[in-house]
Amino acid sequence: MKARHFFAGTTTHQGFVDYFDSIGGTDVYILKGCPGSGKSTLLKKIVSRFQGKCDIEYFHCAADPTSLDAVRLIFPNRSVSVIDGTHPHNIDPKKTDNVIKMTEDVFLPDVIRLENKKKLYFMQAQKMLKKAYLVHKQIEKKYSSSVNFDKISKKSEDLIQEIFGKSENT
Repeated sequence: MKARHFFAGTTTHQGFVDYFDSIGGTDVYILKGCPGSGKSTLLKKIVSRFQGKCDIEYFHCAADPTSLDAVRLIFPNRSVSVIDGTHPHNIDPKKTDNVIKMTEDVFLPDVIRLENKKKLYFMQAQKMLKKAYLVHKQIEKKYSSSVNFDKISKKSEDLIQEIFGKSENT
């Protein structure tokens, strides 16, 4: 059984970018619920139950790679995706998707306060990424006048030919 690991979203200088809508599957389940309502616990239990019984694609949280934002289980005749569809990766369900509203009576009142604080930290991080991006663009501008792009392009073509040869329809 294969295990493949991905990140389906990240925070950039332009804000949060994600590809959760493209995870797909024969059956798609989107989890909705407050922080602390059991979404991550459910994803971990699904993995634990099916590990070694099918191929699994793990979609890790970019802010905490030890946490899961989604899993896709691939069986011989179907694939099942279970996705955390709450902030920051809000997903609008398609007609064929199944939405599971997680119980909200299990979370602690402090969780909402902590979640709001976390959102502020992510906003600060995005502002810092935007500043870093602007510095990167300045550096790139200075270096680009010293780079021979024709030689780089030629070298790239030579390497593609070396790696793939002529038999790969290149």
